[in-house]
Amino acid sequence: MRSRTALPAAVAVLITALVLSGCLKQSDRSAGGGRLDVVAGFYPFAFLAERIGGEHVVVRNLTKPGAEPHDLELTPSQVGAVSKADLAIYEKGLQPAVDAAVAQNKPKASLDAATVVRLENHGDLGEGDAHSADPHIWLDPVDFGKVADAVSAKLQRIDPAHAADYQVNQAALDGQLKTLD
Repeated sequence: MRSRTALPAAVAVLITALVLSGCLKQSDRSAGGGRLDVVAGFYPFAFLAERIGGEHVVVRNLTKPGAEPHDLELTPSQVGAVSKADLAIYEKGLQPAVDAAVAQNKPKASLDAATVVRLENHGDLGEGDAHSADPHIWLDPVDFGKVADAVSAKLQRIDPAHAADYQVNQAALDGQLKTLD
């Protein structure tokens, strides 16, 4: 008789334990115990986030490999990722769809790389040119290093528990960028 009541009770305890452990994992993640969700407008910014954030970040590149970044159109799931992101890294004016997603969906934090460096002015580049300032800041190792410093500073502000790791990773990346200059 005892075994008939013991089994359902044990199953109930097991189910309760599983449910509670799921709740604890979720609250741990929301309290900063999990990795930061970072979205990047395209690969150069994803590269910085991955190299500086290391094991403390999960990076989602909004531009698929081989796609033209300027012509990016976001899917609903990508827009959702922007809204849930701990950090969005982008360059205002380079990808209008990303600009709109960041403005409308308000990630927890954002970094506009165009505010970090002065974009070079090339004047009128001809018919159909959307901008006279050169937005390709990742092609200059010095400017890209300044953006890397800003990414590191932003990650340290968002996640001070891992600030030392971000500083070490940033220093290593800065050294590599300086050898390119």
